[in-house]
Parts: sequence; structure tokens; C-alpha cells
Amino acid sequence: IFFTMKRPDLALIDIVIMTSIVSYLTYTFWKYDQVSGGLFIPYLLWCLFATYLNAVIVLIHVFKILSIERRKKSKRQKRATFQS
Repeated sequence: IFFTMKRPDLALIDIVIMTSIVSYLTYTFWKYDQVSGGLFIPYLLWCLFATYLNAVIVLIHVFKILSIERRKKSKRQKRATFQS
């Protein structure tokens, strides 16, 4: 979703769900067998890191859009004052 569709917002939703499932599996496996639960920890950490990176990209994109909109609004206001 992130690379093929170029939709980091949808990819963030997907990776949050995936990380939640991996967290649940790690916890469940840890309860029954600590070795198998422990083997999930590196994957869980990788998922958390990927989620963090994706969230930062989405936030940067959102702030970039807001800043562009603010600039457009300010240009419109300047034009309106010059025309009147």
C-alpha cells in the first residue's frame, strides 16, 4: 500500500492493525512458551519501528498540505486587499 499505491495514510492504518496483531501473538505465545514468544520480539520491534516511520511520513505530509493551504489563503487575502 505504501509503495505501490503511494498511500501512506492507508498504509499507516494497515501497519497499526498488523502491529497490534503481532503484539497480541507475542503476548499469547509468551504465556505458553517463552522461547517462541521471545522469537517474536525482534519482529515486533521491527513492526513498531516501521509504524513509527510511517506515522512520521504521514504527519510530515499533513503539515506540508496545511502549510500550502495557509500560503494559498494568505495570497488570496493579499489579492483581495489590493483589489479593493
